Amino acid sequence: MKKLLSVLLSAVMIFSAVVPFSALAETKTIGLKEVVAAQVEAKADMLGAMNYLKASTPQTVANSYEVHKFAQAGGDVSEYLTALESNLKANNGKIMARQQGETADSENLVYYSVAIDVLTILGKDVTNFGGYNVKQAFETFAQTNKNVSNPYFYRCIVEACKAIGNDELAKTLIDQMSKGYKVGSGFDYWGVSCDNTAMYASSIASYKAQYQANFNDAVNVVSKYKKAKGYYSDDKYTTSENADSTAYAMMAYSVAGEFDKAYEAYQLLKNFESKNNGVFMAADWKTGILGENKLATADALRALSYFDKACDQKIKDLSNSDSTKPTEPKPAPTTKPEIAKPQSTTPAKTKVQKISTGKKSITAQWKKVAGVSAYQVQIATNKKFSKNKKTFKVSKKSTKVKIKKLKAKKTYYLRVRSYKKVNGKKVYSKWSTVRKVKTK
Repeated sequence: MKKLLSVLLSAVMIFSAVVPFSALAETKTIGLKEVVAAQVEAKADMLGAMNYLKASTPQTVANSYEVHKFAQAGGDVSEYLTALESNLKANNGKIMARQQGETADSENLVYYSVAIDVLTILGKDVTNFGGYNVKQAFETFAQTNKNVSNPYFYRCIVEACKAIGNDELAKTLIDQMSKGYKVGSGFDYWGVSCDNTAMYASSIASYKAQYQANFNDAVNVVSKYKKAKGYYSDDKYTTSENADSTAYAMMAYSVAGEFDKAYEAYQLLKNFESKNNGVFMAADWKTGILGENKLATADALRALSYFDKACDQKIKDLSNSDSTKPTEPKPAPTTKPEIAKPQSTTPAKTKVQKISTGKKSITAQWKKVAGVSAYQVQIATNKKFSKNKKTFKVSKKSTKVKIKKLKAKKTYYLRVRSYKKVNGKKVYSKWSTVRKVKTK
């Protein structure tokens, strides 16, 4: 995406004023609870992204590379399976389609690799799909057609090689791709960049043991693209804050097993999320105004599927670690048994889903939080909530409020939280992300 937005994103110097970047918190141990919460949120983001992209992503064989990200994210690819089976039947066991700019259908390694990856993800037999041996067709075509038109295709092609156990073909392709890699600088695809180098690391991750030096170097190079404000961006292409590079950095850390960095990158990526869950933003090339963007969302979706897998592994590691801890001896019984204190579980953070404005009014809607007693909605005329602050109580049965009698054409800041009563005391959730709105 950086190739398309290299110029247009240069105008996004206003980004910091629109999207408040989180200051990086001091390093702390990430526990099981935090990992589980992050994975739940990441899965929700993937679902939101897929819903947003579905209409613009036809599930055809020619569009295999884009379909691949849906399958990796656990999305519905039944239309693609139907198209794939019809394609195999029409071409007597080969996979053929017409890419943009071509005048006739032809074979392509990415068509075969995505077919294998998708079938593997769905637990289907790659040697007998609709009566056709996709594995054999892939290997036969690859014997004389190892050239890859788009270096980003290497990621799904190498993963397909891993899925069918063809390590020799994978090594040949990685060696070919690595000709564009320069130690200390990164992967050169029309120039080195954060996105390209992160994609290179992700492409060879399945065989990183055999390419450890390059792999480690690539992950290290990606780290150099981290800016003082916390986001990732290039020094030459997309030089302003952008969702793409931050997402791809998260992907590189995820495949490298550097979970703490992947987790941090995910928190930074959330700063680019629009009011619609899972939809990420970029700047309009004419106006420089930040808005929902299909390419940014597609890149984030690809990266989130790898982060989801990293969460799976981290949860497994933490669970195993906890199970190996020695059991502490139980205290000797006393004459008076101790009364267990009730645990006051903090409610989950409330997430504002939609805000609309009217004449001297603001209407806010948020996602329901289970098990709470009520919600609090707070507005003020500054983001620190120290000026003209007002707080409104909303019943637990409602997830919407309309605040009236405000000043016309006035900027307000709004946040929401929930609380539950435990032993007569209120236990509050964290405030939602602050939203800035202007009345009509």
